Amino acid sequence: MGTTPPVIAWGGFVVAIAGVLLTVFQAWRTQVHNRRSVRPLLQLRYSLPQGGTAELVLNSIGLGPAVIVSSRLLLDGKPLGGLDRDSVNRLRAQLETRPHATTFVPGEACPRESSHALLSLPGYDKKKNAEFTNLLEHRLRIEIVYESLYGGEDFRACFPRTADVRT
Repeated sequence: MGTTPPVIAWGGFVVAIAGVLLTVFQAWRTQVHNRRSVRPLLQLRYSLPQGGTAELVLNSIGLGPAVIVSSRLLLDGKPLGGLDRDSVNRLRAQLETRPHATTFVPGEACPRESSHALLSLPGYDKKKNAEFTNLLEHRLRIEIVYESLYGGEDFRACFPRTADVRT
């Protein structure tokens, strides 16, 4: 009676392997959940309210902060650079009326539930500021590549949303 029947030994082995596989699966699911629980989401939108402040706004509406990896700014299909100060100033220099601007550099983070007016023009008048309207509706293209704090996701926010600014 000192030996265990092979069926019982194999049964114990199968139960142990199943336990290990379930533990690995649960750890993987927890990691997926944790990544999704801090997933950032950036959106670019504009508004042109008569008499108010016309603006192109970057909204962070995700569950976690968005870390900017890179950005591209195009005017009339020609690259101007990123959303850095020099590139945005080159854009504004080509306009008759210089809008206010907010810039970002790679590595900078957008906190969750934050809003940043990338370009803004107070006291907007549809007729007087037709150039700004034309800029936002026809000439300007932006792509922002960002990630969560975990890194490596390669999320993208594009303006306009239908634009593919990759070359």
